[in-house]
Amino acid sequence: MIRAALIVLVIVLAGCGEKKEKIIDMSDRTPKSSRNYDEVDPLQVEDSLAAPLRKFQSWIPEVSSIRISDKRNFLERFQPLSTEKYVWYLESGDSLEYMRLVFSDSIYTKSAFFNWLDRSGTSYFGANENIQKYPFAMLYTDTVLLRLSGSIDFKQWEKLLEEKEWMDEGDYWIKQRKFGKAQWFEREEDELKDLTDL
Repeated sequence: MIRAALIVLVIVLAGCGEKKEKIIDMSDRTPKSSRNYDEVDPLQVEDSLAAPLRKFQSWIPEVSSIRISDKRNFLERFQPLSTEKYVWYLESGDSLEYMRLVFSDSIYTKSAFFNWLDRSGTSYFGANENIQKYPFAMLYTDTVLLRLSGSIDFKQWEKLLEEKEWMDEGDYWIKQRKFGKAQWFEREEDELKDLTDL
């Protein structure tokens, strides 16, 4: 028994002995390259924007150029399936921010929309209040939120929504001019019914 205890003690002491760690410098083993892979090639970005630019120009001919918007938006916190965010530069020199969010389910769309309303301080759905100081418009459908801000031609967009059939019965359109009060509409019988403060 004493022998077994001595053997165990020797094994434990041998196992607890100091070991020097060998530090491996990985820079010696990895291939070297002078290229920075984090840089974005401007030609590649221009090529990737060509198709969206043509699409947007077919909708609104005054669009002269676009860029991808990197500005984070509150609505993106609700994990949409897809997001399109662009800044459109118009021939007049003005700009328009375009954001389209597609959600997997109407529950997620509703959650994002009503959280946005709460965050903006709106008293209630349909309130004739100033939601923000800049002009904006928002289309609220079953699974899509389309938000515009900046230089918006409301009549042109309402005509586009009609032509492209982006609005169905029961969808909502909210618009507000600069420093104005929001106007709320619901698509009903192929018309926009005013819901503001009803």
